[in-house]
Amino acid sequence: MRKDRRLGLSRRTWIIILIMVLAAGFLIYSTILLLLNRFMHPADFAGLPNYMELIERRLEIRLFAEKVHGFCAAIALLGGCMVVYDFIKAGSAVPFRKLFALFGGIAVGLLACAGIFSLLDQSAYGDYFFQIYGTGIYLIIAFVVVMIFNLGKQRR
Repeated sequence: MRKDRRLGLSRRTWIIILIMVLAAGFLIYSTILLLLNRFMHPADFAGLPNYMELIERRLEIRLFAEKVHGFCAAIALLGGCMVVYDFIKAGSAVPFRKLFALFGGIAVGLLACAGIFSLLDQSAYGDYFFQIYGTGIYLIIAFVVVMIFNLGKQRR
């Protein structure tokens, strides 16, 4: 396993850290959304004199949750690009099943997490999956890029 000269961490360790950052961002977003839907549901505000103020507060909190998720996803994406660059520079190819297990595991983990939260809060079922769409597109692109370079390495 190739080590980073600056921090002495292997590629596998970086991948685990990046997956944990991505998962933390998604869990923070999902937890905040679940709490908002439980304790600050818009239907509960109906008829209150400060209805619009409460709705604005709810939207601010939700925007904060989306920014936290976006920040964590951006860190994971940039770190993932550095890991892919390191992979491209490295000499040996990785077996297809390991690459598929890595990318498939990330995708299944995110979908399972979203599924659990959506079962807990069926009023906002799709909101939990919404954040996965953007992340999923980046995962697919990264998988295709890594597979192309991996096939190129296997042919050498």
